[in-house]
Amino acid sequence: MQHNLSLETILTFAQDKMQNLLQLLKNETLILEKNNIEELEKITLEKIAITEEIEKNEQQRIHFLNSKELNPNEPATWLSN
Repeated sequence: MQHNLSLETILTFAQDKMQNLLQLLKNETLILEKNNIEELEKITLEKIAITEEIEKNEQQRIHFLNSKELNPNEPATWLSN
């Protein structure tokens, strides 16, 4: 886990990964309409990978905020800092 990332960088990475997941879900909808099983299997693996990256990023955010003695569940507090 990288400890030298800023909160802004961590949140930017999270935003990028969420946008990637959204695009994957849109692609999945098209694949489901085409009933393409091979492509569905491929996109499922991609979704698993991206959700693992999102989880890792979330752990980085929590670790960062805890190291600053901020509650990760109270964004109003840490966003104002």
